[in-house]
Amino acid sequence: MRLSYGKQLGDWKPYIYKTLDYGKTWTLLTTGTNGIPEGFPTRTVREDPDQEGLLFAGTEYGLFISFNDGATWQSFQENLPITPVTDIKVYRNDLILSTMGRSFWIMDNISSLHQVAKAKQSKTAFLFKPDASYRMYYRGTGKNVVPNYPAPGVNIDYDLKSAQEQDIKLEIINPDNKVIRTFTSAVPPIDTTKVGVDMATGFETKKSKSDLSKEAGVHRFRWDLNHEGPWDKDPARSKSGGPTVRSGIYQARLTVNGETTIQTFEVKVDPKLDLTKTSMEDIRAQETLSLQVVALEDSAKHVLEDIKSKRKELEKLIKAGKNKKQYTQEDKATGANSRSVGNPGGNLYDAYAH
Repeated sequence: MRLSYGKQLGDWKPYIYKTLDYGKTWTLLTTGTNGIPEGFPTRTVREDPDQEGLLFAGTEYGLFISFNDGATWQSFQENLPITPVTDIKVYRNDLILSTMGRSFWIMDNISSLHQVAKAKQSKTAFLFKPDASYRMYYRGTGKNVVPNYPAPGVNIDYDLKSAQEQDIKLEIINPDNKVIRTFTSAVPPIDTTKVGVDMATGFETKKSKSDLSKEAGVHRFRWDLNHEGPWDKDPARSKSGGPTVRSGIYQARLTVNGETTIQTFEVKVDPKLDLTKTSMEDIRAQETLSLQVVALEDSAKHVLEDIKSKRKELEKLIKAGKNKKQYTQEDKATGANSRSVGNPGGNLYDAYAH
């Protein structure tokens, strides 16, 4: 692969050449009619090291991509500014660009581009193989914050050939082949994307969206690598802030119109973690204990709500004057249990067991 930059000589045509015989003959990949316009001088071209024939070309006015080894090109501008792209590098499935006066740009995780040809062959839906993710603890930034640091999670991309009348479903299956999370396209009755508190760090982070899009096109869903949290009477907080899953091989299972597609992905250990001090068994034990705490808190909250409901009924009976003495004694006993269960400093286990 070779390019020529003739702008400084008054030649504004794009020139990218390819050779298959070590330079004896060359083929022009930029005719001016196959995607890159004539007035877009090329500055750099790179092939994806993990996908033969996937090319990226930096021009005087932005970025172009080819999925067929340069036979055709299409704009890959996305949210890039209109500026010269001076160099390109693909590193660990991230696309890195340098520009003329508009800083460096990084597109995270372009592994889905490696599977475009397979996606086009699917008739109903295609589930892209997710890239590996890391089990880490840090606070992400909002989408409008620059620079943007996404919260820990794994991107799961899928392509729907047409809009679906029935709801679609995405399940996350852990290394023990157990479904630990289920997401659907069903619209929740109220907003459930409010902030939840992470049990491990205390950070307040937004939940993954609980609904999937079932419109035609390519969609990206981000799973936050968390189990479900405990139930809460407030739907906006219920099931949020659960513990982080352990490392291992997971599965994403997408069901569309009765057809199921499965892709595996790896959740890796934080590379900064010293495994001589914290073993994989320690991580598994942490997950097990955290899930036990979630189950206990979930049960305690249900008991607390049952007690509150019973107290309201008793208060109505007391006000009505029926068996006032008996109901007053029951109300006091119920109130004592309510304070015991609701007191985080008390013995939660004893309160729940009784």
